[in-house]
Amino acid sequence: MRRATLAGLGAIVVWSAMVALLRLVSDDFGATLGMALVYSLSAAMLWIVRRPRAVRGFPVRYLLIGGTLFVTTDVCAGLAVALAADADQAVEVSIVHYLWPTLTVLLSTLVVGRRGAFRLVLPGALLAMTAALAWSSYNVFSPALAKGRDGITMFFTGVGLALWIIHLVAGASTPDHVPWTGYVALVGAATAVAAGYALWNVGILRGDMRMLSSVSYTTPLLSSAVAAILLRTTLGLPFWLGVVLVVIGSLLSWWAGRRGGTGAQRGVTQRPPVREDGPNGDGEES
Repeated sequence: MRRATLAGLGAIVVWSAMVALLRLVSDDFGATLGMALVYSLSAAMLWIVRRPRAVRGFPVRYLLIGGTLFVTTDVCAGLAVALAADADQAVEVSIVHYLWPTLTVLLSTLVVGRRGAFRLVLPGALLAMTAALAWSSYNVFSPALAKGRDGITMFFTGVGLALWIIHLVAGASTPDHVPWTGYVALVGAATAVAAGYALWNVGILRGDMRMLSSVSYTTPLLSSAVAAILLRTTLGLPFWLGVVLVVIGSLLSWWAGRRGGTGAQRGVTQRPPVREDGPNGDGEES
C-alpha cells in the first residue's frame, strides 16, 4: 500500500504541469487536433509500458461504466482548457475541474446513504464541471467495479478515439506550421497526462485513499502556480482568492466526510487486491 500511495502522490505532482502543457499544445496545434494528438500519444505510451494482456478478464461493468466516466472526464477537461479564449481563461476554467475532491466526498456520502471569485465563459465552465462530476464518480465507483483490474490503458485509447471523432466532425483546420517548441510541449503533455493518470489509478486501487484525498487538495494551487509561470498569465487577487476557496471547501468536505466515515474512506480497506495479468491471461494477486 505504501508504494501505491507514493505513486498517487507522484500523480499530484505531475498533474500540476498538465493544464499549462495542454494549453501550450492547443495554441500550436489547435484545440481539437492538439487534444487528439496528446491523448493518442498518451495511449500509445501506456500500451507500451502498461499493456493489458487479458482483456477478457476485466469486469464488463467496469469497462463500460468506468470507461465512460473516464472518457467523459478527459474529453471535457481537455477541451475546456483548449477552447478557452486565452491562457488566463484556461487557468480559470481549470479551477472548476478541481471541485472533484469535494464532489468525491459528497458523492461517496450519498452512495452509503449518509446524509468563484472569477468570471468564466459558460461553455468552458460546463465542460469543466462535467469533468469534475465524471472524475469524482470514477474515483468512487471504479475501485469496486474493477475487482482489482486496471483498465487505464484501454480508457486512454477511448479518450483518443473520442477526441479524433470530435476533431473530424468539427472540421477543424490543420496548422500549416508548428514550431519545434510545439512538439516539445506535445511530448511533455502526453507524458504528463499518461504518467499522472497511470500513477493515480495505482494509488486509488492499492493505496491510502484518505491520504491521497487530503494531499490532492493542494493541486489547484500547484497547477495554478505552474500555469502562471509557463503561460505567463496575469492572474489577479480575485482569482487566487477563488483558488483558496476551492481548497478550503475541499478540506472542509474531507473533514466532514472523515467524521462521518464515508464510503470513500472505508473503501481503502475494502478494495480487492489488484491483479496483474500474466502472459497467459491468468491473474495473480499482488
